[in-house]
Amino acid sequence: MPRNRVHEAQQSGWSSLAARHLLARTGFGFDLKHEEKLAALSREQAVDQLLEDAQKAPCPTPPEWVKTPWVNTERRYADTTAEEFRGKHGATNGRYAREIADLRRWWVNEMLTSLVPLREMMTLFWHSHFASSIGKVLISQAMYEQNATQRKHALGNFRQLLRAMTIDGAMMIYLDLEDSEKTQPNENYARELFELFALGHGHYTQADIREAARALSGWQLNAPPGTTLPQRPTNPADNRRFTRDGIVAELVVERHDSGTKTIFGKTGTFGLDEVIELTVNHPACGLFLAEKLASYFGLSDETGRVQQQMAEVFRSTGGEIAPMLRVLFTADEFYTDGSRNRLIKSPVVLWVSTCRQLQLDTTYTRGVNKYLAALGQELFEPPNVKGWPGGETWISAGTLALRYHLTDIVLESKEPPGMDPMGRDRGRPVMLPKDPAERARFLARMGGGMSEGEGMMAPRRGERETGPAYEVKFSPDKLFPAGLPDSSADLADQLLNRLLVDLPRAELRAAAMEAATRNVGPLRVQAVLRLILSSPDYQLT
Repeated sequence: MPRNRVHEAQQSGWSSLAARHLLARTGFGFDLKHEEKLAALSREQAVDQLLEDAQKAPCPTPPEWVKTPWVNTERRYADTTAEEFRGKHGATNGRYAREIADLRRWWVNEMLTSLVPLREMMTLFWHSHFASSIGKVLISQAMYEQNATQRKHALGNFRQLLRAMTIDGAMMIYLDLEDSEKTQPNENYARELFELFALGHGHYTQADIREAARALSGWQLNAPPGTTLPQRPTNPADNRRFTRDGIVAELVVERHDSGTKTIFGKTGTFGLDEVIELTVNHPACGLFLAEKLASYFGLSDETGRVQQQMAEVFRSTGGEIAPMLRVLFTADEFYTDGSRNRLIKSPVVLWVSTCRQLQLDTTYTRGVNKYLAALGQELFEPPNVKGWPGGETWISAGTLALRYHLTDIVLESKEPPGMDPMGRDRGRPVMLPKDPAERARFLARMGGGMSEGEGMMAPRRGERETGPAYEVKFSPDKLFPAGLPDSSADLADQLLNRLLVDLPRAELRAAAMEAATRNVGPLRVQAVLRLILSSPDYQLT
């Protein structure tokens, strides 16, 4: 790899290495042919092309199990028998487990194959920014619909995205907005709207939260308009999970507080749209979002110049996201040494970029999900409403060791050491029914083989999947269609050039050449890959 490329990047501000850096940050790894094409353009032209492609690309086809309208298959009515309900409840839980596992496969496959990975990188950003967890939402289709909405608005208008997220089915369940009505307005969503989604701590008061909660009261989830529903009475004491007829937001006027509210010093009979307008027009909103995006894409901006410019563009365009990204990706600061090769890959980015750059024939299986969960990032199940903190939190003594064993999966389809279940992965306790007859039936449904005095552990979501833990096929021929280089130096350099964003350290290059020399045939490739993928250099982008 010619070292004069570094000098070229430093002198002109745009080069093959700069294009590679842009691709690695806005996608999952980089492709050498795409790098060459972007390097032939100006920096501004390259960024504009990435943004335009991401905005114009059609959205992927939904998974087959997504239904319109969604039907609550564990719906309970006043005349539903206990036996009928148990059957529905158990079948629905099993289906949700299979569907959320399939949803993870579906999304990762889109990341792996998308020709516009920037859109998926932004969808991943919003997935953590507007965090909701299947652990509380429970409904797999609601999680899919939230993901689809985030993808639809990924590079669009923040005002539209914020409104859509406010009355998104999964979000309304997760932050209890569907339980908010005028006599008892629930403040959970209003608080997170200001603190985590749009403004940041210190830019609102408790009174603002209280008044915004009143303004957002009355929204419920129901079946789409025009849907014919069974004329059967519901037991009002039932959990909402078992009485919900749909996951489409609907304003129930008689439950909405239509009185006068005061938010951010402005007074009116505010509702949803006014709350969104007041929030997006708040002076703190643009800078808050700019800081989040700058951090996500690894910008080093000590003076804050770029983030201030991003915030100004946010205000001048009425909340458009793509122009903010254009400021970010064309800024000189984005290509300095302080910004380059310093961002720790998230577990999902680590997995997807490895698969893309090695051109692996792979399927997202339960083993891969288990591996990513062990690394700290299980899709559709963030740790809390704050999402994944990212950065250095991705690295600990345990997760670093697992990262270094990524090659066990991608080269051998073998589970890395240290993957024993921990914490919640050991299962969740289930209370056995007190009635002896009910207890016997419960144990029988769970498969038997357990005495009534023993503890009972619930299978973790997704554990009902079958098939091999890993399905990964690595082929050296895909990386070297013309045959393996004879020279150990050429082999090492080509693999280093394919996998690392920046030039390798001299020590790593020397070790890669030695690994290529000590082995023969295809094992030369695997030996060098093991060294690169388990290096600290590969953890960064």
